Amino acid sequence: MAIIGFGELLLRLNTPVLGEKLGFSKQLEVGFAGAESNVLAGLSLLGHATRFVSALPQNAWGDGALANLRSFGVDTSYVQRSEGRMGTYFIESGTSIRSPKVVYDRKQSVFSLSKQGAWAWEDILCKGDWLHVTGITPALSQSCAREMVTAIKKTKALGAKVSFDLNYRRSLWKDGDDAKDLFDEILAHTDLLFGNVGGLRDVYGVEFETDDPTEQTIQGLQFVHRTFHIPTVAFTQRQQFTANENNITALCSVDGTIYETSEYTVEVIDRLGTGDAFVAGYIHGVLQQWTPQKTLGFAAASCALKHTLKGDVQLATENDILDIAAGKTQGYIKR
Repeated sequence: MAIIGFGELLLRLNTPVLGEKLGFSKQLEVGFAGAESNVLAGLSLLGHATRFVSALPQNAWGDGALANLRSFGVDTSYVQRSEGRMGTYFIESGTSIRSPKVVYDRKQSVFSLSKQGAWAWEDILCKGDWLHVTGITPALSQSCAREMVTAIKKTKALGAKVSFDLNYRRSLWKDGDDAKDLFDEILAHTDLLFGNVGGLRDVYGVEFETDDPTEQTIQGLQFVHRTFHIPTVAFTQRQQFTANENNITALCSVDGTIYETSEYTVEVIDRLGTGDAFVAGYIHGVLQQWTPQKTLGFAAASCALKHTLKGDVQLATENDILDIAAGKTQGYIKR
């Protein structure tokens, strides 16, 4: 069995020195990342077979991106190559009261220009495989949206699982209504949904009867169950004091039963990829057949720990994450 991700892998360029602003920095650090590939890399490092389906340019950036994925153990056999450009995003690190910023430059990328029907899903998918997708991919082009729906329907026809991270990006859609009809179609075939209450507000206009963040998350989980009948829904919850200090918790609903984690106060080294670390941690727990509470606790610890690591990928081992989940957060030296 393999976990398959379908989406775009981006060139990541970030200011290397804390306090520097994009446009004024004399140099940028190079990396590669994408919501789906981040999840696959994290799962691969946790011992799972993973397969990435995408398209990259036939140039040095595409070569580097593939080498990066392969270094984590991700199967790239179904990554197509063609002439064109690679989508890019630029990161300005935040600090104290100054927010981090992300600038996308991904229009007309090789992946976004992929034609519907470009991938033979009958060859890619096997019975028992798991497909993970996000709300980013369908925002890139109509052909990407329809290809993702095709992949989801073929996955379900095999009796396999589909997980969907709502991942609504305001800068990629005209508005929430633009995403709603497509998300409705995807959610009708989703077994496991990831997200947060912000995404429900933006896309579905959900209004909450309380100002309490935990109660809002519980109401959000209940809204998803009531509206889409998805058996498992897992949401992160973030309380942000400054760009550097956040509190992280998570809640999930499994067949209507609500589970909640303890709270983690984290000093943020790199916030990018933290939600993907949560997703990878949760899928890992499901595949390990852990209880819902242990699965959620592992996912929340994975998310919290990722804040302390540079880059988009969760590099921590299972034991590292289990230690955090067990409350070992004092940072003692391990000898």
